[in-house]
Amino acid sequence: MKHLIIMACVLFASIALVGIPAATASEPQETIESRLGTIAGLRENDVVHFRGVRYAQPPTGERRFMPPVASGPSGKITAARGP
Repeated sequence: MKHLIIMACVLFASIALVGIPAATASEPQETIESRLGTIAGLRENDVVHFRGVRYAQPPTGERRFMPPVASGPSGKITAARGP
């Protein structure tokens, strides 16, 4: 049963990633400075998109089923181009 759950998760993640368009060098990139550090998004026509910005640390280990813990600056540019 455990293997079936793992296989289902891998399959779901694979299907989800196929639908995410990869950013190319030809796409206009916009960056902003925030309390989380530098965040890079994409400009499409007259709209700048910042998708998938992490606002909290992942809920793993001791943080599982606990209130969110805010993310701090990463020290590098965070690509916010997908979910």
